[in-house]
Amino acid sequence: MYRIIDTPKFFELLSGHSFGNECCSLRISLRDTFLGENDGSTIVAFENGIPALDSNTCDAEIGMDISDFSSMVLGAVPFSRLYQYGLATISDPAYVDVVNRLFRTDEKPRCSTEF
Repeated sequence: MYRIIDTPKFFELLSGHSFGNECCSLRISLRDTFLGENDGSTIVAFENGIPALDSNTCDAEIGMDISDFSSMVLGAVPFSRLYQYGLATISDPAYVDVVNRLFRTDEKPRCSTEF
């Protein structure tokens, strides 16, 4: 299992990665009861899918537990499913498809470790 332990750093490290060619600014509010410094909000502006940390206003805010966010960014579960199951919130439901496209991946994660 993977876990994002520093949300701003995650987006800094992926500053050259295109997240689906979307243009919007998201406040990502995460609950992390295990690692207190990771609990809180980060605003990320996506310009043609390229993320940049921002501190200005946002188009929409999403909220969820860090475990669900980690699963979403790895492609294990789409945002729309988390929202449908009540595991994620969004301030403007019109942005559900936008967030879905931002974090969509062609391949789900695979484990090659033998158990």
